[in-house]
Amino acid sequence: MVSSLNIQVLQCIDVGMDSLGGTSKHIVYWYLAQKRNLTRDGILDDPNAFIEALRTLFGQGAGILERTIIRQLRQTFNVTFGENLTEVLALVRRKDSSTAADTHLRTGSAKTSLED
Repeated sequence: MVSSLNIQVLQCIDVGMDSLGGTSKHIVYWYLAQKRNLTRDGILDDPNAFIEALRTLFGQGAGILERTIIRQLRQTFNVTFGENLTEVLALVRRKDSSTAADTHLRTGSAKTSLED
């Protein structure tokens, strides 16, 4: 099952890939699946393989595409650090897990005070 965080991250990747145009984006996803055995969802598990595939397809132009995706992730998740896609994805996950933990703690605190 794909989490809501993963869905949002994949949407950011799609928006960044849209700069190529719809057909080109589909060709990249096809290439990933056929030649690299990497599904769209698998990008989240192996962002380095995704970037390597982009470098194979676009050479130095892959850096522009990576920065476009990073910009979208930063805007969506309010992340200001991270130099590459792998780092930014790690920060997004860390931010999401700390937000979830904070929510859990607040919920737990509320339950404790209600029980008194």
